[in-house]
Amino acid sequence: MIKTILKYVLLSPLTIIYNIITETRNKLYDWEVLHSEEFNFPIISVGNLTIGGTGKTPHIEYLIKILQEKNYRVAVLSRGYKRKAKGFQDSNEKASLYSLGDELYQMYLKFPNVSFYADANRVKGVRKILLKNDCDVILLDDAFQHRKINPGLSILLNDYNRPFYEDHVLPLGNLRENEHQKKRAQIVITTKSPIGIKPIDQRIVLNKLKLFPYQDLYFTSIRYKKVKQVFDSKIAYNSLDDLFAKYKNVLLFTGIAQPKQLEKEIKNQVKEYKTLIFPDHHFFSFNDIDKIETEFKKLKSHKIILTTEKDASRLKELKQDKIISKKHYFYVEIEIDFLKEKETFNHQIYKYVANNRRKF
Repeated sequence: MIKTILKYVLLSPLTIIYNIITETRNKLYDWEVLHSEEFNFPIISVGNLTIGGTGKTPHIEYLIKILQEKNYRVAVLSRGYKRKAKGFQDSNEKASLYSLGDELYQMYLKFPNVSFYADANRVKGVRKILLKNDCDVILLDDAFQHRKINPGLSILLNDYNRPFYEDHVLPLGNLRENEHQKKRAQIVITTKSPIGIKPIDQRIVLNKLKLFPYQDLYFTSIRYKKVKQVFDSKIAYNSLDDLFAKYKNVLLFTGIAQPKQLEKEIKNQVKEYKTLIFPDHHFFSFNDIDKIETEFKKLKSHKIILTTEKDASRLKELKQDKIISKKHYFYVEIEIDFLKEKETFNHQIYKYVANNRRKF
């Protein structure tokens, strides 16, 4: 209690200053003192108000899948967080974790027919993509605060377990900007919702969000899918259940913002369970592998090393011959599922893209 009060007293002045700065910036864009670029082209932004962990990557992947089903050529543009390369980078034959960043690289490995681009300057990035003339729609990853572009359709993600309406602006809380900036989104998705969420609980979220008439609300949940060996994806299990039918002892290591849901999923199904938590977007070294291997040796027989799909993409950059237990490294794929109104959401996306396609 004392720590909470002390934290509030110390951080509140900084939060007020931060809020003034971000609100002033947003007002300057709202008043058109600062310029937002608009493109006569379908651009869909996916972002959040909260720092990390709301599920942007699986939602981007969902958009890729449904757009490809309609034969739309998709391009994804991100700043490429923590990448080593500078400037505009694309997913050519030389693409790597270091040129694209871990999230883009993960999607690049999964969707070889999609064009992925990294550029901190999104306006320049979009212009370069349009010059290539090889896509029908651009998805902007983590671009809600990037006001230099005014996307045609903006999707804002709200974590069911960490809703932005119960949070505070940095540094007291985890919000990048004040929660009333949700007004810029046309679609709000409450992510990581319980699969069996009741209508009354959905109504509670709707009431607390206080959305505007022009905004649509959807609920999605995370589903764990196939489990694949990190260094040989041909070796796979259809589900976590199938994996745990064979392996009863698990070492989980992650470098993502919010691993709690996966931890909960594992705890309920195994006998012995250990975790190693690394920072979000962590680039693994062989020192990290040594830590993982040391903890793995402590587990009893019928054991496995498990991680996330995003972490697996970073692991693959290491030299495999130096990893002793490489056949025991597995990762679990995830995807999102709409709890209801999936077809309504899909139709909304299709309609927007169809109505805004470039006319030649």
